[in-house]
Amino acid sequence: MRNRGGHVLATVEPTGIGFGFGFVWVSDSIAGVVYKIDPSALRVVDTIPVSGPGRGYQSDVVELDGSMWVASPDADTIEQIDPDTNAVVNRIHLPYAPQSLLAANGSLWATVTQFPH
Repeated sequence: MRNRGGHVLATVEPTGIGFGFGFVWVSDSIAGVVYKIDPSALRVVDTIPVSGPGRGYQSDVVELDGSMWVASPDADTIEQIDPDTNAVVNRIHLPYAPQSLLAANGSLWATVTQFPH
């Protein structure tokens, strides 16, 4: 990713993007992290480890009820990030790999896929 001046913000393989709490959140399931980006300063303000490095499957990021939620398909989890501490505070373990996430009517919805491990 580059800013308007062409300077490299981060070398990433983005697999999902979301917006919440005034920041852009970019998941990188290959590195197993979420980048928290300040859109007004055009810079990465934190790199949040969410799961181990993966294979780059789609990994959505959504805002719901005061948290950011990220799909971690290689770990078969959905992880809750506290936007104030930038730390994972909860993990939901699933029988299959989550990919697409949707926050609607106070609930978190996910599509899952069975990938070979």
